[in-house]
Amino acid sequence: MLTKDLLKYSVRTDKIFPKYVKPNDADALSFSRYLVDVYAAAKGHKQQDLLDRLKQHPKSSTPLFNGLSKLLEDRCEFADSENILEEQRWDYFTRAKDLRNSGEMSIAEFQEKLGSTFSRRFQDIEATLYADLPEFRIIKDFEPLDPSDLVHRYNSSQVQGLILRSRSLSIIIRDKDPIKKRRLLQRLKFWRLLAEIDESADELKIALSGPLSLFDKSATYGSRLSNFFPNVLLMDKWEIKAEIKLQEKMLTLELDSSKPIKSHYGSFKGYIPAEFKEFILIFNTLTEEQRKGWLAMEGEDVLNLGQQSYSVPDFTFQNAKGKRVHLELFHKWHEMQLKQRVDAMRSGSAVDLILGVSGDLVDKEKLAEMLGKSKASAPKIFIFKRFPTPKAILAYLS
Repeated sequence: MLTKDLLKYSVRTDKIFPKYVKPNDADALSFSRYLVDVYAAAKGHKQQDLLDRLKQHPKSSTPLFNGLSKLLEDRCEFADSENILEEQRWDYFTRAKDLRNSGEMSIAEFQEKLGSTFSRRFQDIEATLYADLPEFRIIKDFEPLDPSDLVHRYNSSQVQGLILRSRSLSIIIRDKDPIKKRRLLQRLKFWRLLAEIDESADELKIALSGPLSLFDKSATYGSRLSNFFPNVLLMDKWEIKAEIKLQEKMLTLELDSSKPIKSHYGSFKGYIPAEFKEFILIFNTLTEEQRKGWLAMEGEDVLNLGQQSYSVPDFTFQNAKGKRVHLELFHKWHEMQLKQRVDAMRSGSAVDLILGVSGDLVDKEKLAEMLGKSKASAPKIFIFKRFPTPKAILAYLS
């Protein structure tokens, strides 16, 4: 993600306009090729060595060069976590103090004894003392990227950086493909965003709360919202409108599919989160008797529950007779959607839907309060901790 100082935009009256780089821009492609090669060659070296190499480029101080470099830095994996290095450093200091107190010795003897204590050369110990400082961190791995894709990611990141500072975001999708629209809604749910959905024959409207609208102004939520945006770019026809706060001023951002931005995410086809795959595998490997004849699969439907409430199930269960039961999960940020779903299902929705609720969202008392006293109209609902278990779902599959 680009930092605030690397965002390039212009402001006219109350509107903000990101500054994009043309995908075939000669400088951008030249910088990208150079940077990808330099980062790829930096594996096993200190970050300071990488920075020194980057500074050798005659245009290393330009915003475009630094923006592209920041995106590649995010693709680096650095050796050792800060906690491990902190513990290791104190071990070195403690042993060094013990050696100094053990008697007189030359510097060479001290270095040799300290090194033998840890079965390492003294020079290596010295190099790792401050390895958690940016300039001393060792680049363990780097995920390469095609130079042309880096340019597209730069353009996308210009928008993502602004969305990170949004109060609201509205999206209109005019794709005809129902599968792509369903996938988009699944990604929306995967990123656990606060959304209101309205679907008609011609368009899909999504209204999202931005991080600045939340009570705690969560940076984590803003990051999820920004990371969701490249999914929109996978659609053929789209429009977005966002209210952005910069320097205490509210500005409007408006974009559509005519802009030169390409998503760096893979296509929607076949995308299933890892924990979903694991759940489906565990459920379906139970004996037929244990799973009561049901089979689990990824949810692929968009369910109209009435009252302008739509459910995008995470899982669907089907038995030998073809009966289908759906499961939708609600996490920490989904309280508004959960209330909407409960109200819609109370109104007499014929959809066979089970609701799974994270304990981080509600406890048993709050859930009981939400459901009210009438058990007759209450939906099938249960609370889970980290992720639902097959046992919890099977209790609701008849």
